[in-house]
Amino acid sequence: MLRRLGRWLGAFSAVAAVAGGVARVEVDTSLDSFVPAEAPDLRGWERTGEAFGSDPLVVLIETDEPGALLDQDLVATINLEGRLAGLEAVRTVYGPATTVNQGAQRAQELLAEISGRRDGLREMARQEVLESGGNEAAAERAAEASVVAFDQRYLRLLAGGLDAGLPTLRNPAFVRAVVFGDTGQVRPDFRWLLPSPHHASILVRPAPGLDQAEVAELVEQVTAMVDETVRNVDGWSGRVTGAPVVTAALAEQVRRELPRAVGLGLLAMAGGLAVGYRVPWRRRFVPLGVAVVATAVTAAAIGWAGVPLSIGALAFLPIMFGVAPDLAIYAARRGSPRVLITAAGASAAAFATLAFSPVPFVRSLGLTLSVGVLVAAAIGLYAARSGDPGQVVSSGAVTDLGDRGLSAGAQVRLRPRSTLSALVLGAVLAVGALGWALLPSAPMEGRPQALAAGLPATEILSEAERILGASGEVSVRIDAEDLRTPEIYAWFRQVDAVVAAEFGDRLRPIVTPGRVLRFLGQDPTPEQVVAGIDVLPNYLVHAVISADGRSAVAQFGLRLGDLTEQQQLFSDLRARLPRPPDNAEVEVTGLPVVAARSAEVIGDRRILANLAGILAAVSVFAVALRHRRRTILAGLVCLVAFGWLLVALRAVGIPLSPITVVLGGLVAAVGGEYAVVGTRVRSSRGRRFGSVEAAAITSISVFLTLLASQLTVLRQLGMVLAAAVSLAYASARVLEWGILPEEPASEAESRASADRPFEGVPS
Repeated sequence: MLRRLGRWLGAFSAVAAVAGGVARVEVDTSLDSFVPAEAPDLRGWERTGEAFGSDPLVVLIETDEPGALLDQDLVATINLEGRLAGLEAVRTVYGPATTVNQGAQRAQELLAEISGRRDGLREMARQEVLESGGNEAAAERAAEASVVAFDQRYLRLLAGGLDAGLPTLRNPAFVRAVVFGDTGQVRPDFRWLLPSPHHASILVRPAPGLDQAEVAELVEQVTAMVDETVRNVDGWSGRVTGAPVVTAALAEQVRRELPRAVGLGLLAMAGGLAVGYRVPWRRRFVPLGVAVVATAVTAAAIGWAGVPLSIGALAFLPIMFGVAPDLAIYAARRGSPRVLITAAGASAAAFATLAFSPVPFVRSLGLTLSVGVLVAAAIGLYAARSGDPGQVVSSGAVTDLGDRGLSAGAQVRLRPRSTLSALVLGAVLAVGALGWALLPSAPMEGRPQALAAGLPATEILSEAERILGASGEVSVRIDAEDLRTPEIYAWFRQVDAVVAAEFGDRLRPIVTPGRVLRFLGQDPTPEQVVAGIDVLPNYLVHAVISADGRSAVAQFGLRLGDLTEQQQLFSDLRARLPRPPDNAEVEVTGLPVVAARSAEVIGDRRILANLAGILAAVSVFAVALRHRRRTILAGLVCLVAFGWLLVALRAVGIPLSPITVVLGGLVAAVGGEYAVVGTRVRSSRGRRFGSVEAAAITSISVFLTLLASQLTVLRQLGMVLAAAVSLAYASARVLEWGILPEEPASEAESRASADRPFEGVPS
């Protein structure tokens, strides 16, 4: 009784521990999880975010009436911008109404200061003449002469302010003078904020260091404020977009799809086992239970370890559901567990090579799958042994290759069995070689935002790009001990000129020190630069000069496109930038810069990464088995299947992603064992590869459930994984047929009989 109670308590504790760990699993889709940690530009991007705020949320306001945002609706705009600026998680807000209003306030102060200083200069000169004994006429002449230089510098500004009328937000003449100037066209400084007569944009830059939950909360707060504002203003509509919005939407989509992925995976496993697993019904769905328990235990371990899952969480489930039943099927065999241990070890080793990926979420996925495979193998073996104390049932004719095969010193000969097989093998190997030749030039989609393709948030981002002419942000940052100097100001003016002349078709200015301080003229003195910065509103100063005064930044918008082309753009920009002043350091940063360099880093490793996955699996086969021909065949299967897969992807136009760019390890993990677990047995009954076929059918069924995802990257992953299993199975059969000698029917029958299901044995 006490023993039974102890078992129940132990089982309850185990279930509670697993449930508690699963409940602790966190989903992290922050941009950091998609960016290689060793990307050369990553730290520069982070430093820029620390000094000036993170990548902005973009509020896009649209009005029915053209120009309304500069007339009666400007007060509503400034109220919205003020509320956004008051949010705790916001570093700065940069919008048209705030810019005009702050400019009006400073203009009033500046005009008053100019008038007061002019009057002071006049009075001082006048008093000096009178005190020295001069008359009133001489004193007046001295007063006029004292302000000649002052008027030359400030009279135009004073006259401009007076011509536009009172500098206030409610004065349309002043507002239009600030926004349009003398040309009637929107000033360059305002084109990002007022891209068309019907649109205005507000940049909300979050404070640095926010975690994903805080970013998601900020997105909700900004969206709620925008929705409330547009409801209260006739003819308004508003949308919120930007990189933080896309990542928040991606995280929410992952959470929403996880339960559906579990349900579809279970249905797919059940269907695949019902069709392909030829054992008594009472044991047919044991692999399903093994997969569920192994996945839950692995997820619990992740939760208790505090390791967050990203979009890889959705990939983890179907891959585990696709691989774990295979191992349970292999476990349900009579005889030595060597084949199961070999298959599990090879898959775990292949998945573990994903840890060498520079992308954090791919590394996490690989290590998680590696652990999960070993857990599934252990649970599968336990389930098989405990379910049938006498013998373990099997499906199909499978030979224990660990105990039968070539001796260590035997000569290995792999050659075609006939002319026909030689021709077929030649064609198969040629297509595989073609795929490997295509690998270095295979297109790859590495933009973090592309991982959320298929969501409404990405569609809004594309619409904003069409209106604003840009959806990404590139920064030219300079670091120096003192940035309030004429040399730094002149350097930024040169940067503006270079970008406009050579990159104006691809880079659009957002805010730059050269444009913000343009009123200083061509050659201001050090005192004038300091004074000019002091009269600007703080929010505008801190948009281009950090609070500690040691970093300044010019921000430009660009359309997100081909990463290879953009990498070349950034390289050209670095080369064309003017030489900075002495003791100053310059860096081109931004999420598009990091993404482009990340794609380059990943692309440079694609061949080595894929070979590593295949080599890891084949090494396990070589160590665990005493059958050299099978080991060599397994290596050929992985190489050929991967080559076929690359040819297929190029033919249908599917680019590689950060996950599928390491397809070699995936192919080796999910399909390499097909060349080892089954041996080519042709009996008089025609039974062939029952266990392997059941495993392949189940895996393909599960992987195809990813087609139900709303995320394009996961739908493509599902197709790629299903194709990988199919091609691995097909290549194993073709290569085996063409290379290995066929056994006599009598010997095949003898071997097969040892592994057929035992009729009447209780299970």
